[in-house]
Amino acid sequence: FKIFNFTPKNMEEKLLQFIWQNKLFNLKNLHSTDNKSLEILQVGFLNKNQGPDFIHARIVYDKLIWAGSVEIHIKASDWKKHKHDNDTKYDPVILHVVWENDLEITNSKGQKLVTLTLQPLVSKILIDTYKQIMNQGHKLPCSNFIQNVHPARWIPFKEKLVIKRLERKTALIKQLLNYFTNNWELVAWSMVSAQLGGPINGLHFEQIMKQTPLKILQQNMFNRTCVESILFGQSNLLLKDFKDDYPNILKKEYTFYKQKYQLTPIYSSLNFMRMRPASFPTIRLSQLAGGLIAQPQIFSAMLYEKFFEPDNLFKKFQSYDYWHTHYNFDEPMKTPIPQHIGSQLKNRLYINVVVPLRFAYHSIYNDYNEKMAALDILLTLPKEDHKHSRLFEDFGIKNNNALDSQAFVELFVENCNHKHCLSCTIGESIFNNKMELKNNCN
Repeated sequence: FKIFNFTPKNMEEKLLQFIWQNKLFNLKNLHSTDNKSLEILQVGFLNKNQGPDFIHARIVYDKLIWAGSVEIHIKASDWKKHKHDNDTKYDPVILHVVWENDLEITNSKGQKLVTLTLQPLVSKILIDTYKQIMNQGHKLPCSNFIQNVHPARWIPFKEKLVIKRLERKTALIKQLLNYFTNNWELVAWSMVSAQLGGPINGLHFEQIMKQTPLKILQQNMFNRTCVESILFGQSNLLLKDFKDDYPNILKKEYTFYKQKYQLTPIYSSLNFMRMRPASFPTIRLSQLAGGLIAQPQIFSAMLYEKFFEPDNLFKKFQSYDYWHTHYNFDEPMKTPIPQHIGSQLKNRLYINVVVPLRFAYHSIYNDYNEKMAALDILLTLPKEDHKHSRLFEDFGIKNNNALDSQAFVELFVENCNHKHCLSCTIGESIFNNKMELKNNCN
């Protein structure tokens, strides 16, 4: 990892922006570099478009109120290096905030800029804290400080994280809607199939549904042999010769339906390695067939279900009787095999399919109350136990339900893993706590 020693050469501009935005510097008795009195009335708003870093700022310079923009650099000479001195977009800048004032600079009109040097105004405690976080070798960069964050800070932050995660999933759902020409049922079955396939075969299962017209499966929903033959045939699991009657019947049926409906199987092969036998794609495909037959309009059921119990939607996702004694074709087992999907998979289907679909649907149709109600489903589901949740639980952060678990995934993947601590509510709280302690000591 990168080592930060905070000389002007490697001081990060994003840290200066964070310090300015959160007023984490000494605001008393400020003076500009030309020794005029300076007061910060409003730091402004971070500008995400072209132009100065902060807009709509207000300062008192030499007893006069100025309104405009603020530009932040490590060195004052960066203004010229970035060619702002000839760019009229930077003429509204009323204050140039720098770490090191190494050059007197002007705007495109030749006017000298009011400059504030932050270096003597920023606490060493804050810099040392940031340095420790950035140099931390633990998966959680703030592991030395996270336990000091008040639990109340986590409550709204977790909801914010989950909303952000669901908004990202909504973007993916919109892509699926575009692919399936706005057919929500096809989108729902594609997502259900991906979850049944799991992390190893999920993409294969999704591709099977993309290459198998749902209307064909629905037309034959009263014939389980037909539905299973199509799913197994589309997955390339019926290519060899079999001893048992069941796979031979499926193979014969698929040969007929493949020609009748001009079906094209997937090109890749399903994987059986590194998974428990109960999760073999053979078992999951048969359970998928059971679900298609029992719940053909699954999206409608997801959308209008009022009581969110996992068994309500997925209790009939059961495999055919043959799979009660087999994990694979022609390979009988002495120990009976459960035919229904387990509670953990049912919960994952709610977390990764039902909730995102409801959130996306009501987002698209601008129903804010129903969109937010989708989050309530997560509160009713048990917590997930995975590497991300355990990482935070080890530091005493509560993981009470699926909303908490999903928040931890979003936080680690999008923030902690990239050390985006300055854009994190917990990181902000840590830096503010350090400043409060300093001020109390003073």
